[in-house]
Amino acid sequence: MTTPTGSVSLQELLASLFPPFVIVEAAGPGDDDESLLPPEESRWLAPMAPVRRREFAMGRNAARRALERLGIPKVAIGRQGDDRDPEWPAGIVGSISHSHGVAVAACARASDALAIGLDVERAGPLGDDIVREICRAEELEALRDVAAPHPSDWPKLLFAVKEAGYKAWFPRTRTPLEFHSMHVMLDPRARRFAATVHHAATAHLSDAPWVLEGRFGWNAEVVLAGAVIRRAG
Repeated sequence: MTTPTGSVSLQELLASLFPPFVIVEAAGPGDDDESLLPPEESRWLAPMAPVRRREFAMGRNAARRALERLGIPKVAIGRQGDDRDPEWPAGIVGSISHSHGVAVAACARASDALAIGLDVERAGPLGDDIVREICRAEELEALRDVAAPHPSDWPKLLFAVKEAGYKAWFPRTRTPLEFHSMHVMLDPRARRFAATVHHAATAHLSDAPWVLEGRFGWNAEVVLAGAVIRRAG
């Protein structure tokens, strides 16, 4: 069984992923222009392959536009040491994702969320050879009789959700996380999810307990997921 893909645009899908306090932007025409990058970001381009350079510029320029909508003037988005994930301005949390020529960004004030994560993947099924590496058996069983997000599938959707969850998790913990350490419970009708992290690091988080949850969507071109970490209660 499959569900119709409809004609929902990337920007519409992106806007559906988060609460209103999260600002989202999809890269558009001209965002691949490297000359728009501030010098602090341009210096990282040299070792990148052409495709990676283009997607880097698209993601950073879209993120800067999102920051401006939050009232943050044009600013370089740094890197967090060897991990190279974005270093956002003080008081801001955010996430950038890109895949095969598509780039998206999201940001919010740290007073509204502890962290956010965003992932975009090109549409299509997840390769059979890695499904079991990504998905827990109970996650697959829960979706066994549910119409698939055509032209993708539920394993691909779970992959995007876990990637988004990890992008929210890692900036708070600086601790790597295996795919099976995250148990995702999807609500296909509402296109929402909640996730539980099975990891020793959660017992030592200074701001615990917190909740990891979010939304997902898809069309004929992409699969998208957005995650938010907020304090419980």
